[in-house]
Formats: sequence, structure tokens, C-alpha cells
Amino acid sequence: PRKAGCRLTAPVNCPSTFGTDWSQRRRLSGIDFVGDAGDLSRVLHEEAKADPERFLALFWQLPRDASPVFARAILQAIAESHLDAATLDALLARLETNAPWQPDEHTLLWLITQRDCKDVGSKALSTLTEIAEKGDIGKEHETQKKDKDKPEPLFRVAMNLGHELAWRGREMPRGKAIDLLGRLAWHDKAQFDQHRALVDRAFAEQGPDRLLAASGLFIQAAIKHHLSDASAWLGQMLELAPLALASDSGRSALLHLDQLDQNLARPLLVSMLNGENASLSALAAALIFVRSFDDSRWASERERILNGNEEWRAAAAHVAANHIDRDVHDAQLNALIISFFNDESDLVRNAAADVFRNLDASAMALHAELYRGYLNSRSFDGERTYFMHRLDDAPAAFDPLVLELIELAAAKVSVAKSGRGTIGYRLWEPLMRIYTSNEGNAEIRKRCLDVIDQLVTNDIGGSDKLQEATR
Repeated sequence: PRKAGCRLTAPVNCPSTFGTDWSQRRRLSGIDFVGDAGDLSRVLHEEAKADPERFLALFWQLPRDASPVFARAILQAIAESHLDAATLDALLARLETNAPWQPDEHTLLWLITQRDCKDVGSKALSTLTEIAEKGDIGKEHETQKKDKDKPEPLFRVAMNLGHELAWRGREMPRGKAIDLLGRLAWHDKAQFDQHRALVDRAFAEQGPDRLLAASGLFIQAAIKHHLSDASAWLGQMLELAPLALASDSGRSALLHLDQLDQNLARPLLVSMLNGENASLSALAAALIFVRSFDDSRWASERERILNGNEEWRAAAAHVAANHIDRDVHDAQLNALIISFFNDESDLVRNAAADVFRNLDASAMALHAELYRGYLNSRSFDGERTYFMHRLDDAPAAFDPLVLELIELAAAKVSVAKSGRGTIGYRLWEPLMRIYTSNEGNAEIRKRCLDVIDQLVTNDIGGSDKLQEATR
């Protein structure tokens, strides 16, 4: 019989018998195993991981007309045994000569990547170089557009598209190989010098945008080793595959280039800001606003962004909200964020409200003006909760501040057109906690009772909390 708590549907948590013994699992499940070669190859893969030497010996004996899925399953399992550099090189060399199945580029890359590109041998390196030079670049796929519940700022649209481009680039063999060589180049300038021509070639061929996006790590290595190369590649990327600049590596390269040499970075960022691509322009606004906190040479562009279109302002609001330090009070930054709370654009106000994701209850006193400013602004209409749930966790020392915030919120919730029940419910629990824990403070208890009267009079949801507290 099965041991208590062990389910066949979750073998990871079961005794080891269920982990690799597929015939045992089949008998105990009472289900006949039926499936195609792909199903069988997954079984073979699990068995090969348990005994890699035995199954590597089997690999060399496979008939040449065997399904490739079996050969691939064995080699992938061998790779996961983390071969040392010399053994991997020997395997790659033998695979070129008398293998029963010639591995495709994806399988070769799998063999190499299981070592995380650490101590890569000469044969593995030459294999990577060959694939990076003329490997498969796959087929073009249309970007999948997902419907959003609410409008999304264009800088975020650009970031999502850039992320997808880089991901698709790394999914094809040539892009994956360039990415892996970029990792090596980051750690070793000699590797950068040896393989930089591969990136030059990709740009010279005007490769697809996904391939150029996959060169992001190599460009970051250029930031470290040779700034002029980084600047040139980023300029070509702006011309040939502009949204590739919105990938994680692209954004990081632009920011670091500006940090090290603004004369090289400024023309790129300003061109993006002034360009016709609205998403890329909004992204540039975000990047310039990031740099403006540390470099006063961006002061004029910062002011221009703050007085620009709503997409620029939304980008700036996002940056400001994420620049907050929960342990440091910055009156100027807080005032800027409060001004975003009162912006005429809902897009900007929503971006600014994200500041509360970065502030927990313990930071409430230090940043009290942000909470007051939000509740007193046009951002808070009494219909959305935002940080209200944080009031439950505020320490008792913050009771006067929490009560003040509850009073401000209750005034707006009482006249809200919708959402009164949801938000009102958030107010009752901290309100009743403050009331019951301040038995000796007549002033605070009176203020609590005034809020209770206001909530009850306006039929604000959550009054069951009052009944619980008075039983």
C-alpha cells in the first residue's frame, strides 16, 4: 500500500521509488503506459540521468535509423550530469566523427550550457563560435498582443516588447550562442577581443531584431571593456532594431554608458526621446529621468519631461515611485510624487501610486506626508484600496497617524460612487483595533467614535467588525 500523504500525481514529494522506477509507478497506478516516441524518450531521459555512464555507452550502440528523440534524450541526460571541461570536449569531438545521430544545434548548446559556461574547453568554445557565426536564426513570429484590463504606459509596452525580443533571440541557436559568448566576454577581456567580430557580423548582416537583441550581454561586456564598441553597437541597434534597446540588457547598457561617458550616451538617449516611436520615446524619458537623479547635466531634459506629454510624465512618475528609499526621508522626492498624485492624467496618477508597493507599515511615519498627500489628492477617489490594507499592520506607536489617515479616507469613502464596501471593510479593522487598545485615551476614542458614526451613517461595508468588537 502507498504511504500516507504520497500521491502519484506529485512524485517529487514521494519516496525515491516513485522518482525513477517507471515500471513500479506504472504497476501501482494501475494504468497501462501508452504513448509515442516522445513519451518513451522522457522515460529514457529519467533513467539516463540515474546512470549516465551506462546510457552513454548505449548511445554509441543506437541504430542509425532510431528516432532522434531517443538519442537527444540520452545526450541531454548526460549533459545534466555536469561533465568536466575535458570530458565535454572529448564528447563533442567524438560526436563529430562516429555518432549514430548527429546532434542538432539545440542539443549541442544544451550540452555546453549545463556547465554554465564555466571553464569551457577549446572544443566547446569552437562549437559555440561556429553556431554564433552561422547558426540557425529560426522563423519570424508575430508578437503576441495581450489585452489589458486597463491602459498600460507606453514605456512599459516597450519594455515588454524588448523582453520578448531578447527571449526569442536566445531561443534560436545563433542568438543563444552569442548570448553565451557574451557571458564569457563579460568575465574575460580576451574572450571579448576574440569574439567581438561575431557581433559586428550580426549588425553588418542587418540580422533580424531578435538576433540583435540577443547580443545584449555582449554589448554590456563592451561597456566594461571597450566603450566605443558599446556606443557603436547601441547606435546600430537604434537604427536596425530599436525595440531591442528596451530589453533588460539594452536598458542596462544605455544607463551604464551614460554613467561612464555621457558624451557617448546623450546622442542615443536624446534621439530616442525625440524619435517617432512613441513607446521608445517614453522609455527614453524613463531612462533619462533615472539618470537625472545622479547627473545634473540632464536637468533641462528632466524639466522637459515633467512638462511633456502624459506618457513622459507617467514614465517619470514610475521612476520617482521606485526611487523611494523606505529608510530615507527625501522631502524633495516626496513632494514630486505628491505632485504626480494630482496630475490630470489617470495614467500618471496610477504610476505614482505604485510608491506604496515599496513602503511597508514600518516606513509609514517617516513618509507620512506621502500618505496624507495621497489621501488628499485627486488620486484617491474612495473607490480603490491601494495601501489601506497596510494600516492593519501598523505598529501601535503609529496609532495617531493611522487614525488620521482613516479619518481622511472615511471622508472620501462616504461620498464614493462605488467600491464603498471593499474600502470600508479595510477601514473597520484598524479603526476598531485603535479604539479597543486606547481605553485610557479619551481623545482618540472620541475620534474613533466620530469615524464609526460617519461609516454607519453612510452604510459603509464592514460594520460587522463593530458588532464583533462590542460583544
